[in-house]
Amino acid sequence: MEVLRLPENRGLGGALEAGLLAGMQDSEVVVAMDGDDSHDPHTIPSLLRKIEVGADLAIASRFEPGGEERGVVGYRRALSHVAGGVLRTLFPVGDAKDYSSAFRAYRTSALQAVLDRYGRLVEESGFSCMMELLLKLRAVGADVREVPLVLRYDLKPTESKMEILPTVRRYLVVIGRNLPTAGRRLPRRQP
Repeated sequence: MEVLRLPENRGLGGALEAGLLAGMQDSEVVVAMDGDDSHDPHTIPSLLRKIEVGADLAIASRFEPGGEERGVVGYRRALSHVAGGVLRTLFPVGDAKDYSSAFRAYRTSALQAVLDRYGRLVEESGFSCMMELLLKLRAVGADVREVPLVLRYDLKPTESKMEILPTVRRYLVVIGRNLPTAGRRLPRRQP
Protein backbone atom coordinates (compact mmCIF):
# COMPACT_ATOMS: atom_id res chain seq x y z
CA MET A 1 0.00 0.00 0.00
CA GLU A 2 1.20 3.48 -0.86
CA VAL A 3 0.23 6.55 1.18
CA LEU A 4 -0.41 9.69 -0.85
CA ARG A 5 0.52 12.77 1.16
CA LEU A 6 -0.85 16.13 0.08
CA PRO A 7 1.17 19.26 0.89
CA GLU A 8 -1.91 21.09 2.19
CA ASN A 9 -5.48 20.33 3.25
CA ARG A 10 -7.59 20.38 0.08
CA GLY A 11 -10.76 19.19 1.74
CA LEU A 12 -12.58 15.98 0.93
CA GLY A 13 -12.96 16.90 -2.75
CA GLY A 14 -9.29 17.68 -3.23
CA ALA A 15 -8.26 14.50 -1.43
CA LEU A 16 -10.72 12.45 -3.49
CA GLU A 17 -9.48 13.91 -6.76
CA ALA A 18 -5.81 13.41 -5.84
CA GLY A 19 -6.43 9.81 -4.81
CA LEU A 20 -8.45 8.96 -7.91
CA LEU A 21 -5.89 10.56 -10.23
CA ALA A 22 -3.08 8.62 -8.54
CA GLY A 23 -5.06 5.37 -8.77
CA MET A 24 -5.86 5.95 -12.44
CA GLN A 25 -2.16 5.85 -13.33
CA ASP A 26 -1.76 2.11 -13.02
CA SER A 27 -5.13 0.40 -12.70
CA GLU A 28 -8.38 -0.14 -14.53
CA VAL A 29 -10.48 0.24 -11.37
CA VAL A 30 -10.05 2.57 -8.39
CA VAL A 31 -11.83 1.97 -5.08
CA ALA A 32 -12.47 4.88 -2.71
CA MET A 33 -13.72 4.50 0.85
CA ASP A 34 -13.64 6.25 4.20
CA GLY A 35 -10.82 5.21 6.51
CA ASP A 36 -12.77 5.73 9.74
CA ASP A 37 -14.18 2.18 10.19
CA SER A 38 -17.64 3.21 8.89
CA HIS A 39 -17.04 1.31 5.60
CA ASP A 40 -16.41 -2.43 5.76
CA PRO A 41 -13.62 -3.42 3.34
CA HIS A 42 -15.33 -6.81 2.90
CA THR A 43 -17.76 -4.93 0.61
CA ILE A 44 -15.02 -4.35 -1.99
CA PRO A 45 -15.44 -7.73 -3.78
CA SER A 46 -19.15 -6.96 -4.35
CA LEU A 47 -18.23 -3.57 -5.84
CA LEU A 48 -15.64 -5.17 -8.11
CA ARG A 49 -18.14 -7.79 -9.31
CA LYS A 50 -20.43 -4.98 -10.49
CA ILE A 51 -17.51 -3.48 -12.44
CA GLU A 52 -16.66 -6.89 -13.91
CA VAL A 53 -20.19 -7.23 -15.32
CA GLY A 54 -20.12 -3.81 -16.99
CA ALA A 55 -20.65 -1.04 -14.44
CA ASP A 56 -18.53 2.11 -14.76
CA LEU A 57 -19.30 3.01 -11.15
CA ALA A 58 -20.39 0.74 -8.32
CA ILE A 59 -21.67 2.45 -5.18
CA ALA A 60 -21.87 0.85 -1.74
CA SER A 61 -25.34 2.05 -0.76
CA ARG A 62 -27.16 2.16 2.54
CA PHE A 63 -30.39 2.49 0.51
CA GLU A 64 -29.92 -0.74 -1.46
CA PRO A 65 -31.91 -3.73 -0.07
CA GLY A 66 -29.72 -5.25 2.65
CA GLY A 67 -28.09 -1.91 3.42
CA GLU A 68 -28.62 0.07 6.60
CA GLU A 69 -27.29 2.88 8.76
CA ARG A 70 -26.06 2.31 12.31
CA GLY A 71 -25.21 5.14 14.65
CA VAL A 72 -26.42 7.93 12.33
CA VAL A 73 -28.35 10.58 14.27
CA GLY A 74 -31.99 11.06 13.30
CA TYR A 75 -31.77 14.49 11.66
CA ARG A 76 -28.82 13.40 9.50
CA ARG A 77 -30.65 10.22 8.50
CA ALA A 78 -33.76 12.23 7.57
CA LEU A 79 -31.69 14.76 5.61
CA SER A 80 -29.96 11.96 3.67
CA HIS A 81 -33.24 10.30 2.75
CA VAL A 82 -34.96 13.54 1.69
CA ALA A 83 -31.92 14.74 -0.30
CA GLY A 84 -31.59 11.31 -1.93
CA GLY A 85 -35.23 11.33 -3.00
CA VAL A 86 -34.94 14.81 -4.50
CA LEU A 87 -31.72 13.94 -6.33
CA ARG A 88 -33.12 10.67 -7.72
CA THR A 89 -36.12 12.57 -9.06
CA LEU A 90 -34.11 15.41 -10.61
CA PHE A 91 -31.08 13.44 -11.81
CA PRO A 92 -31.75 9.73 -12.36
CA VAL A 93 -28.42 7.90 -12.57
CA GLY A 94 -28.63 4.21 -13.45
CA ASP A 95 -29.52 2.19 -10.36
CA ALA A 96 -28.17 4.83 -7.94
CA LYS A 97 -30.10 5.56 -4.79
CA ASP A 98 -27.21 6.77 -2.61
CA TYR A 99 -25.79 9.93 -4.18
CA SER A 100 -23.51 10.81 -1.26
CA SER A 101 -21.81 7.52 -0.43
CA ALA A 102 -18.03 7.83 -0.60
CA PHE A 103 -17.55 4.04 -0.81
CA ARG A 104 -17.30 3.44 -4.54
CA ALA A 105 -15.45 1.54 -7.25
CA TYR A 106 -14.74 3.55 -10.41
CA ARG A 107 -13.78 2.23 -13.83
CA THR A 108 -10.75 4.30 -14.85
CA SER A 109 -12.02 4.82 -18.40
CA ALA A 110 -15.20 6.45 -17.02
CA LEU A 111 -13.12 8.80 -14.86
CA GLN A 112 -11.04 9.62 -17.93
CA ALA A 113 -14.25 10.48 -19.81
CA VAL A 114 -15.08 12.96 -17.01
CA LEU A 115 -11.58 14.46 -17.23
CA ASP A 116 -11.86 14.77 -21.01
CA ARG A 117 -15.18 16.59 -20.75
CA TYR A 118 -14.64 18.76 -17.66
CA GLY A 119 -10.86 19.00 -17.16
CA ARG A 120 -11.26 18.02 -13.49
CA LEU A 121 -12.96 15.23 -11.62
CA VAL A 122 -14.29 17.51 -8.86
CA GLU A 123 -14.28 21.19 -8.06
CA GLU A 124 -16.22 20.99 -4.81
CA SER A 125 -13.99 20.73 -1.74
CA GLY A 126 -16.58 19.50 0.76
CA PHE A 127 -19.05 16.64 1.01
CA SER A 128 -20.92 17.81 -2.09
CA CYS A 129 -18.00 16.47 -4.16
CA MET A 130 -19.52 12.98 -4.09
CA MET A 131 -22.74 14.18 -5.71
CA GLU A 132 -20.79 16.39 -8.13
CA LEU A 133 -18.69 13.48 -9.39
CA LEU A 134 -21.75 11.24 -9.67
CA LEU A 135 -23.54 13.87 -11.78
CA LYS A 136 -20.47 14.30 -14.00
CA LEU A 137 -20.37 10.53 -14.50
CA ARG A 138 -24.08 10.71 -15.35
CA ALA A 139 -23.35 13.38 -17.96
CA VAL A 140 -20.77 11.17 -19.70
CA GLY A 141 -23.23 8.25 -19.72
CA ALA A 142 -21.66 6.05 -17.05
CA ASP A 143 -23.35 2.77 -16.16
CA VAL A 144 -24.00 3.10 -12.41
CA ARG A 145 -24.99 0.23 -10.14
CA GLU A 146 -25.17 -0.37 -6.38
CA VAL A 147 -24.43 -2.97 -3.75
CA PRO A 148 -25.73 -2.93 -0.15
CA LEU A 149 -23.70 -1.16 2.53
CA VAL A 150 -24.10 -1.35 6.29
CA LEU A 151 -22.87 2.13 7.18
CA ARG A 152 -21.29 1.89 10.65
CA TYR A 153 -21.18 5.40 12.12
CA ASP A 154 -21.25 3.69 15.51
CA LEU A 155 -17.65 2.54 14.83
CA LYS A 156 -16.27 5.98 13.92
CA PRO A 157 -13.60 7.07 16.41
CA THR A 158 -14.53 10.78 16.01
CA GLU A 159 -17.59 12.88 15.26
CA SER A 160 -18.43 13.72 11.66
CA LYS A 161 -16.83 16.90 10.32
CA MET A 162 -19.80 17.66 8.07
CA GLU A 163 -21.43 21.01 8.75
CA ILE A 164 -25.07 20.79 7.68
CA LEU A 165 -25.84 24.33 6.40
CA PRO A 166 -22.66 24.83 4.32
CA THR A 167 -23.12 21.33 2.88
CA VAL A 168 -26.75 22.02 1.94
CA ARG A 169 -25.67 25.32 0.30
CA ARG A 170 -23.02 23.54 -1.78
CA TYR A 171 -25.50 20.81 -2.75
CA LEU A 172 -27.83 23.55 -4.04
CA VAL A 173 -24.98 25.07 -6.08
CA VAL A 174 -24.19 21.69 -7.69
CA ILE A 175 -27.90 21.06 -8.34
CA GLY A 176 -28.17 24.50 -9.97
CA ARG A 177 -25.25 23.73 -12.29
CA ASN A 178 -26.97 20.54 -13.41
CA LEU A 179 -30.57 21.78 -13.76
CA PRO A 180 -30.47 21.84 -17.59
CA THR A 181 -30.38 18.01 -17.53
CA ALA A 182 -32.90 17.54 -14.70
CA GLY A 183 -35.53 14.88 -15.15
CA ARG A 184 -33.88 13.18 -18.11
CA ARG A 185 -32.11 9.86 -18.39
CA LEU A 186 -28.97 10.45 -20.38
CA PRO A 187 -27.58 7.99 -22.96
CA ARG A 188 -25.04 5.42 -21.79
CA ARG A 189 -21.43 5.79 -22.78
CA GLN A 190 -19.71 3.27 -25.03
CA PRO A 191 -16.70 1.74 -23.23
